[in-house]
Amino acid sequence: MSPINDRLEVLKQIAQILSAVAIPVILALIGYSVQSSLADAGLKKDYVQMALGVLKEQPTKENEQLRQWAIAVLDKNSPVTIPASLKSQLVKSTPFDFWVRPEDFKPEVKIECRPVPSAEVLEWLIENEPTRYSRCPNGQVGIRSLDYGKLFKNSYVRAPASK
Repeated sequence: MSPINDRLEVLKQIAQILSAVAIPVILALIGYSVQSSLADAGLKKDYVQMALGVLKEQPTKENEQLRQWAIAVLDKNSPVTIPASLKSQLVKSTPFDFWVRPEDFKPEVKIECRPVPSAEVLEWLIENEPTRYSRCPNGQVGIRSLDYGKLFKNSYVRAPASK
């Protein structure tokens, strides 16, 4: 063999050794980078949830600084900055005042008494569908229904100010 071929063979072996060592190192660095960014994203998510929890509470003089912290956390972790006017408004009011809360969706239960053909029919209705039928004081059947009318009379969304 010629000296050039010998040198190329040695360089080839060195390249194989370096690649065998370099690949795990590079994979470890990439894995560390991905894991670090996932941990940061999870931490940011937890802080945003804490901040939202603080802003859901009614504002008081005692929690004003905590609300300012929560607004700063949201502003830092948001891709769109919060305008200064909204920041000052959030310190003094709850942004969730206009949202419909689940506890507000409790419709009123109405019971309408109607006559039945016989006492046996009344007993059968009450026995087979106790959540829908009940006994009225006058011997009639009480039919339960849900009244959603009051839920929609109160609007939780603020109307724009008229000019």
